[in-house]
Amino acid sequence: MKYKNIPKLRFKDFDDEWEKKKLGDTAQMYQPKTITQSDLTESGVPVFGANGYIGYYLEPNHIEDQVTISARGENTGTPSFVKGPVYITGNSMVVNVDVDEIDKYFLYSSLLSRSLKKYVTGGAQPQLTRDVLNIIQKYFPSLPEQSAIGSLFQTLDELLSAYKDNLANYQAFKASMLSKMFPKAGQTTPEIRLEGFDGEWKEKKLREGLSKIGDGIHGTPKYNDAGEYAFINGNNLVQDSIQLNTETKYVNLNQLTPHDLALEKNTILMSINGTIGSLGWYRNEKVMLSKSVAYLQVDSFDKNFIYYLLQTAQIRKYFFNNLTGTTIKNLGLKAIRNLKIHYPILSEQRAIGSFFSDLDTLISSYQEKINQLETLKKKLLKDMFI
Repeated sequence: MKYKNIPKLRFKDFDDEWEKKKLGDTAQMYQPKTITQSDLTESGVPVFGANGYIGYYLEPNHIEDQVTISARGENTGTPSFVKGPVYITGNSMVVNVDVDEIDKYFLYSSLLSRSLKKYVTGGAQPQLTRDVLNIIQKYFPSLPEQSAIGSLFQTLDELLSAYKDNLANYQAFKASMLSKMFPKAGQTTPEIRLEGFDGEWKEKKLREGLSKIGDGIHGTPKYNDAGEYAFINGNNLVQDSIQLNTETKYVNLNQLTPHDLALEKNTILMSINGTIGSLGWYRNEKVMLSKSVAYLQVDSFDKNFIYYLLQTAQIRKYFFNNLTGTTIKNLGLKAIRNLKIHYPILSEQRAIGSFFSDLDTLISSYQEKINQLETLKKKLLKDMFI
């Protein structure tokens, strides 16, 4: 028998056809009483609104986990799985089901699998009403198959949450170390040092440790969609690398300047227009620099040390205090050249640079794992539901 109402991908123990039902025939939908900002307390049970958790309240209005759909605001139509006990406000529509008939995590994942945005009304004040939700049709398998699918997506979401928590912790740790492993303004030694190093740091202008510093072309090259070289600006410097996008223009080799041709591997690139201070490494990519990208070829300093020094709060403050322009802010090469920095002996520079480089590698590995899991989840949501 050839089934029509079955998903593309399913667990091997199940082969029955799925049943189409109106959401209103499987769930009781309602908007709880909304509480005001003044009703929130400093502790108690979490309060879940249209866009997530907004604070605490004295007592819950739901003890058990619930599936909700944002009913108002910019995130209208977004499903959520809300852990109980919790106070859910009237900005969310509760989709309450009988757990003896419907697995809640299956329902939540099913709602995620097909966008509800097309059902949103209201224009400037978007909303999603119960009458509209009641007639939306969804497909349901047997409860055991629902439970198997729900369990899979719950495990996947818990894994994603754990990776995201670890990523946030390591990012916070990096920010803390950047503030403590470089001297603060007016000081010549950092708060925290790696073992085996002592003594005061010396001071120089950044230009004294650079062999070259410059920026890209101050004009518009001749674009060619078939060109091999990407014409990049500061917005292309993302997460330590050059990242191209659909807006990126391309040029032929004959458009490159001598500075572009002379770029060396591991030159530091920095945005000096728009996303001021964003950094990336040049790794022999075929690119042409615009005027919004500066290049720094480090000579007498350790490259990694300078790269992370440029990320510290005091250096970024200096950059923002030296911006020029009114509508569009720019960081001039003169300000970069004249930047006064404190630095230790070369071996300590290398140790600091390696410390942060290893930390960034760890951070990148968590981000990559998150990307892989999110891609997997997206595919499974598409293939495991109708």
